[in-house]
Amino acid sequence: MKYTLLMTGALILGMSAPWQTAQVLGQPPERILDPTVAAVLGSNPKTPDELFSSVHLLIRLKHAAHGKAFLATLQASNLDEAAFSDLVERFGSPAFFDVMNEPALQPEGKQFAEAALSAAFKHAQSPERLNALVAKLSDPSPDVRRRAALRLRVAGPVAAGPLVAVLANAADDEHKANIRAALLLQGGAVAPPLLAVLNSGSPELKGQVIQVLSQLESELPVATFMIGPALKSDSPPVVKTAAENGLKEMLGKVPTTEEAVYLLRLRGEQYFEMRQPLQTDLEDKVTVWQWDDGAKEMKSALVAKDLASTQWAAQLAADAFALTPENVSLRRLHLATSLEAASLAAGESAALPDGPARRAATAMGSEALLDMIHHYLNTSHTPACAAALQVLKEVGNADLLFTHDPRASLTVEAAVNGDRRVRLAALQAIVAWKPDRPYPGANFVQNSLGFLASTLGLPRAVVADARADEARRLASLLAGMGYDAEVATNGRDLFKLAAERSDCELVLISVNLGHVWTEIALRELRKDGRTSLMPVGIVGSPDEKLRARAVAHEDDLTAPIIRPNDTAGMKLQIDLLMQQVGRRRVSTEERLAQSAWAVATLNEMTKTQHPMYDWKRIEHPLSLALLVPSLAPDAAACLGHIGTPGAQTTLVEFASVGATQLATRKAAAAAFADATKRWRILLTTQQILLQYSRYNASENADADSQAILASILDTLEANLPKSAPPMSTRRVEETTSR
Repeated sequence: MKYTLLMTGALILGMSAPWQTAQVLGQPPERILDPTVAAVLGSNPKTPDELFSSVHLLIRLKHAAHGKAFLATLQASNLDEAAFSDLVERFGSPAFFDVMNEPALQPEGKQFAEAALSAAFKHAQSPERLNALVAKLSDPSPDVRRRAALRLRVAGPVAAGPLVAVLANAADDEHKANIRAALLLQGGAVAPPLLAVLNSGSPELKGQVIQVLSQLESELPVATFMIGPALKSDSPPVVKTAAENGLKEMLGKVPTTEEAVYLLRLRGEQYFEMRQPLQTDLEDKVTVWQWDDGAKEMKSALVAKDLASTQWAAQLAADAFALTPENVSLRRLHLATSLEAASLAAGESAALPDGPARRAATAMGSEALLDMIHHYLNTSHTPACAAALQVLKEVGNADLLFTHDPRASLTVEAAVNGDRRVRLAALQAIVAWKPDRPYPGANFVQNSLGFLASTLGLPRAVVADARADEARRLASLLAGMGYDAEVATNGRDLFKLAAERSDCELVLISVNLGHVWTEIALRELRKDGRTSLMPVGIVGSPDEKLRARAVAHEDDLTAPIIRPNDTAGMKLQIDLLMQQVGRRRVSTEERLAQSAWAVATLNEMTKTQHPMYDWKRIEHPLSLALLVPSLAPDAAACLGHIGTPGAQTTLVEFASVGATQLATRKAAAAAFADATKRWRILLTTQQILLQYSRYNASENADADSQAILASILDTLEANLPKSAPPMSTRRVEETTSR
C-alpha cells in the first residue's frame, strides 16, 4: 500500500473521506487529525497482508482502536494453517505479540495472535514443509539452498531430524557439504539432537555430525561430549579423527587422558548435581532427543529436568570411566548416574528395568554397589541407591549383613533410611537373602518392617500448637483436604504421633510452641529415619512470619505457613510445601502398596519363629493394619503366628466387635483358631467368660455375627484342657433349638 499517495489524497479532500470510512468501519465518529492514520483508514485493505499491516501500523501510530474493524475482517476470513504461517513469516512474531498485548484490541487481538502463532509454529514443524525445504538443499543454486536453510530455522531443533536423515543417505561429498552447511545455519538450537547422534548412528554419520558440532556456537559444552569419541580406544577411525579435529578447533588441542578425565568428571558432576543450566519449557520440562538408526529419524520426548540432566551426566561419566576403568571414584560416579537415570526414566516407584544400566551394575558386583551406596546414601541421589539395592538383592547374599565390627551393615543402615523407597529396597534385599543366624541390626529390620505395616490407609497429618482449640481448627482444615489429622500440644507428643504410623505425610508446628521447643521438635523429626524427610510447615500469623521463617530457613523440607482461615488457603500453602519434596514424595497409593508388601512379608517370616527377631514389637502395627480391608487377611494371620496374649486378645476383639468388615472378622477368628493350635489359649479367664457373654447376648444379631462368635467358642472349647471345668454355657443355641 502506498501511504504517501493516500495521505496526499486525504489532505486534498480535507480528510472527509477517511472520516466517512471510519464511520463505515464502525470506528468512533471523531475527526482524525493525524494524516497517516487517516490514510491507513482510507486505504481499504483487502488481503490478509494488507489488513494485518494496517492493524499493526495503527498500533505503532497509537491509534490501535481504529484497527479493530480490520482485525474483525481478518478473523472472519478463517485463515488456514499455511496462510497463518505465511503471515507470521512475513511480519515476524514480535508484530503478533504487539497485537496480543494491545489493550484496545482485546479480546480479539489476543485470540487472533495466539491462533496465528500456534498455527505458524505447527506448520513450521510439519514434516511436509520440512521435507520440501530439505529437498531444495540439492538445488544447484546457492541462493535457493541458502533461502531454504534459513527458512528451516523457524522449526528450531526439529529441523535437525530431516537434515540428519538426508545426511545419513547422502551419496556424494558435495551433497554432504550442503547439508552440513544447512545444519550450521540452524545455529545452536540443533546441538542437542546432533549430540544424540553420537550415541548411535553409523561411524560415517557420526563423523559428519561431529564436523558440524565442532563449528556450532551452543550453550551446551559440546567439546566435552567429543572427548569420549576422540580418546576411547574402541572409537572407529572416522569418528576418532573427526572428534580429534573438532577438539583442536574448539580447544586448540586434543586433551591428554588425565585432562580429559578431569573435564568429563567435572561436567558429569555438574549435570548430576543440577548445576549445569538446561533449556526448559514453561513446565520446567526438557526435550531429549534420540536418533533411530533403523528408521533413520530423530525422535524426541519431553522429560523432567532432573532426568535430562542425569542422562547427560551418565553419558559423560561413562566416557570418563571408559578411559580409566581402574578408577574407583569414577566407577562410583558411573554407577550412580547410570542407575539413577534408568530409575528416573522408569519411574522411581517402579522396579529397575532390565537394561544396560542394570546389566553393567550386575557385572560390577556387590563390592562396587556397596561402595556407591555408601557414598550417596545420605545425599539427594537416593534413586541411585534404591536402584543399586535392587541389583544387590540379586547379586548379594546374607554374608553382606555381617561386618568386622558390631555395627550394623550398610544394607541394614539403608533399611532405616528416611527415603521410603531406599528403605523398601533394602528390606526386600534382606528378606530375599533369608539370613539364618542373628546379624547386627536385626531388630532395626524388624522394626522397619513393622513401621511400613503400620497404616490405616489414609494420608495422615499431625498439627502441634500450644493452644488445643487452634490445633483442632488447623486439623479440621487439613481434614477438608483429605488428611486424617491428629493434634499435639507439645513437642514430645508431636514426634510420637508423627513417627507412630507410616502413613504420616505432613507435620505442622505452630510458633506458639516457642522458638526453642519448635527447633527441638524439628531436630527430633530430622534425626529419626521415620520422619527425617517429612515436610514440615511452621505456622504463624503474618506478624509471626519472620519467626517462622527463621526456624525454616536452614531446612529444605521446612517452610513458613501463614495461618490460614479456610481450607483453600491451607491447600494453596501445603501444595507449595509439597513441591519442595519433589520426587521423594510418595503417594498414598504407593505407601499402601509398601504396607501391603510389609504385612505379607511379616506373615511369611512369623511362620518360623527365629530367635533373632522379637515379634512382640509388631503387635501394634499389625492391629492398625487389621483396620485396612486389603491388609486385614495377612495382618490377622500374622498376629496368629505371634505367641502373645496381646496378639490373641487383638484377634478376639476384632472378630467379636472391633471390625466393621465381615471379611476382617472372619479372618481374625480363623487366625485366632490357628494361634490357639500353635500356642494354646493365652486369654485370661475373664476374657473367656466375656466371649460367652457376647455370644449369649447376640440372640438378635445377624447370622454371620452369631456364627463368628460361635466359632470363637468352638476354638476355646476345643483347646481348653480336658480337666478344666466348663466356663459357661451357650444359651443362644438352646433358645434357637427350641
